Amino acid sequence: MFDIDKVFGFDDKMAQEGVKMFLDAKGEQYFLVRRIPNPDYERMLSREFRRNKRLLEMETPESELLSQKLMAEVLAKTVLIGWEGIAVKGKKLPFSVEGAAKILTEYPNLRSAVLEFGQDTKNFRPTDDVEEVKKP
Repeated sequence: MFDIDKVFGFDDKMAQEGVKMFLDAKGEQYFLVRRIPNPDYERMLSREFRRNKRLLEMETPESELLSQKLMAEVLAKTVLIGWEGIAVKGKKLPFSVEGAAKILTEYPNLRSAVLEFGQDTKNFRPTDDVEEVKKP
C-alpha cells in the first residue's frame, strides 16, 4: 500500500520555523529556509505578480528581469529567513531581508537552490535524516 504521508507529509513546525540548508560538512555555514509553498509565500507571490501582470506578460528582457527580481524579493521576505557564516566576495554578510533579496537577485543559481530546497518535502520531515539530506 502506498502511504501518501510518507512521501508528501511534512512537519508544520519545521516548515514554519525553517530548517538549515547546510553549505559545508561541519554545519557552520547554512541558510535557514522555510517550506514552499507556505501561506506568506503564496500570498505575496500572487499579489506581486498580479500587480505587475501587464509588464510580465510582455515577455521582454525587461519583464524577465522584473520576474527574477520579484521572485528574489518574495523569497527573501517569506522563505530565506536567516543564515550563518555567509560572505560575498570575502566580506561577511549579516542577515537582512534586503541583503537576502540582493544576493538572490545577483546569484540566480542560489535563488534556484533555495527554491529547490524549500520545495523538497523531505527536508521538512523529522523522520528523515535531515542533516544528511541537506549536505552538499
